[in-house]
Amino acid sequence: YKGTACTNGLLFRDEETSEILVAQNNHCFIEGTKILSNPRFIDISIAENSIGKFGFPQRVIRRFVREYDGEIIKIRFRGIQIGLTPEHPVMVVEPIKIYRYDYREYPRYSLPFHDSIDPSQFKVKWKEAKDLERFDLLVVPKPKKEITQISPEQAYWYGLYYAEGCVQKQRSSRTIVIDSQNRELLKRIQPVFGGKIFKEERPEGKIYRLKIYNVKFGNWLLKEFGDGSKHKRIPSFILEATNECKEAFLNGLIDGDGFRTKKRVGITTSSEQGAYDIFLLLMSLGCLPYIYKSEQHHEYKGYSYDSKVWVIGYSQSRKGKYYEDERYFYVPIHKIKKEYYKGKVFNLETDDHTYGVPFLVHNCCALENKARIGDPILQPSPYDGGTVKKDKVGE
Repeated sequence: YKGTACTNGLLFRDEETSEILVAQNNHCFIEGTKILSNPRFIDISIAENSIGKFGFPQRVIRRFVREYDGEIIKIRFRGIQIGLTPEHPVMVVEPIKIYRYDYREYPRYSLPFHDSIDPSQFKVKWKEAKDLERFDLLVVPKPKKEITQISPEQAYWYGLYYAEGCVQKQRSSRTIVIDSQNRELLKRIQPVFGGKIFKEERPEGKIYRLKIYNVKFGNWLLKEFGDGSKHKRIPSFILEATNECKEAFLNGLIDGDGFRTKKRVGITTSSEQGAYDIFLLLMSLGCLPYIYKSEQHHEYKGYSYDSKVWVIGYSQSRKGKYYEDERYFYVPIHKIKKEYYKGKVFNLETDDHTYGVPFLVHNCCALENKARIGDPILQPSPYDGGTVKKDKVGE
């Protein structure tokens, strides 16, 4: 568990059974990495299923964890930064060398974003993280979901609730509140679940509040959406709804907590899980947004404070500097750097031997639960071979 156990593999501890396993190769992700799961992004340390190369949820057979002390590779794309060990195989499309003149900040010969390029001609390959280059295209699977039935009107209500709503808890009572400066907006959603609209005068101006007094509904919203703005998430029944309902939810979200310009659309949230849920929602609609964390300064009633928010943005046309086909997005790496890391690293074993972070990577395979010195390590994959050996301290 503590040291190298073979020439091309490591000893890992299975988190479920606490067994020591000989695992194929030593590629892993740093602590805190989120993987593409069903129905949402989830921390790799607790993942029970994942989205693989076919786009459907698959089970996580095993989770592996070990201590690591050394160099890692940090990959940044669409605002997301992922840290992984240098040997981890990543599915990529290598850049096409075609002349490009539109963007001066890029090299003269690099990947052009041009309609004449047909993604069906792309050839994917496995490449170790340490060998990745800027403009290599990462392969991001498009999740395929089962459809749940809700109406677009309900979906819009849920979107506005996510953005501007909360549940006030007073002992045994629950009050659902949605705030807006636009009375017409609240009148539009009032028929969906009822409630009364009130007007309040505040130092910053008038505000309208839709209030619904319902204990069961309030508790259900807390369960599905989370309690508090920093803990909000998009429920699975939205992520698995029809595209029409997803669009309605997105419109409610933007009307409450977003902005639109002639070219851009942006959504802000103080919940990290919520930000990744919005990212996944847009992915399922055929749009790959960018995401970043921003610090904001606030002043209210003589008090000032700073807060961190997540911003998810995309173009009005929903087209970006990436390619796509029916199965995948092909996204260029924006930045690669090396860093020193000491701490826990994780990997998974899955049914199809791939999972998304959200770009596709190769999984880790357990070999024999009991391995003896000199046993061969063989596994049908591009990354196989090696024998079990003692490390420097004989562990």
